[in-house]
Amino acid sequence: MTAMKRSWIRSVLWIAGLLIAVAAYLRVTAAPARNFSDAAWFFHERQRPGVTDLQPDAEIYRTIKRAQRDYFIAPNSSGSRSLQFGHAWAVEPNDVYLAFGNGEADLLIIYRCTREKGKLLWKALEFQSH
Repeated sequence: MTAMKRSWIRSVLWIAGLLIAVAAYLRVTAAPARNFSDAAWFFHERQRPGVTDLQPDAEIYRTIKRAQRDYFIAPNSSGSRSLQFGHAWAVEPNDVYLAFGNGEADLLIIYRCTREKGKLLWKALEFQSH
């Protein structure tokens, strides 16, 4: 094997290793999935005092993009990994709920995030009944 070929193989292996490490890091740092015993938990959660409609601002839009990337890397349901933003709610003390659809008519993907820095705290599913 020539020196140039060995150098090329080392470069390819190094890049592949780096990509695997980045993918593993993103998967490990993804928002944890929560499971609720009540399939309509979020319907009830939205009725609580202290949960109010929220008009997204620039920080919320950054958080929406972060949640969409997170779900693409680590989804917690089958179906599309692409999320479409639906609605935002402010939650006491200083958090946000973000609701997304992924193309399945009876499923909402909910993220709970911090309001200030947009940290993704967890994600959960709510199954809608028609």
